This record gives sequence, C-alpha cells and structure tokens, in this order.
Amino acid sequence: MIKTITTAQVRNICEDLLPNWETERKNIQVSGRDMYSIIKIKKELEKKLGEIQETVTTLAEQSGGERQDNGSYKIPPEKIEDLNNELAAFSDEEVEIEYTPIKIKNDDILPPVLMDCLFDFIEME
Repeated sequence: MIKTITTAQVRNICEDLLPNWETERKNIQVSGRDMYSIIKIKKELEKKLGEIQETVTTLAEQSGGERQDNGSYKIPPEKIEDLNNELAAFSDEEVEIEYTPIKIKNDDILPPVLMDCLFDFIEME
C-alpha cells in the first residue's frame, strides 16, 4: 500500500517514534510478519526523514545560513522571513510511504506510545 502524508507529518511521527523505539521495542509482541511490517515502516520513515533533513539543510545554506557548532544554522536576519516561507511550503509537501499494514490481533501487544505513532499504518483484525 501507499500512504501519502506531508513532510510535517513525517517529522512529527519520527519525533515520537524514534526516541521511544529503543525502550519500547522489547515490549512488542506481534507475529513475525507484523514485526517485519513495523520495522519496514520505521525504516521507510527514517529514510524520508533523512531526505527532509537534507532539504532543510540545503534551504538554510541557500539562504546564506552558517552552520553552528551545535548543528543549527544562523540565518541572516534579512533572509529569515523568506526562509520561513519556504520551510512552511515544504512542510506541506506530500511524500509517499510504501508499507504493508500492521495487522493487530486481540492478543497482540504493541505499546501505546508506538501504537499512537504508527496508528495510520495499523489495521485491527
């Protein structure tokens, strides 16, 4: 299946999913097929997030931004509004996520924080 979501949605999902993955993945109890689907979705989201971060970096650099020691960019004050407009437009751009639905059964266990992150990719059986 293909799910179309915005770059902002990818970032929001990843902001919740990735920090919780390491602590919560050991609590997942689903079939091997569904675990494969979960991991594949996670990897696809990480890939899209990397592409999004590259684009944001490129936009910052094209706006005359200077990379700081902490990884952020210092943008010239006269370019901030234009960059913010470009970033707002970019956050509304759509990307396609290819996935196999996660089919959760009554006796499966998917920690709530992960279920919330992956909600749009889940089907109940």
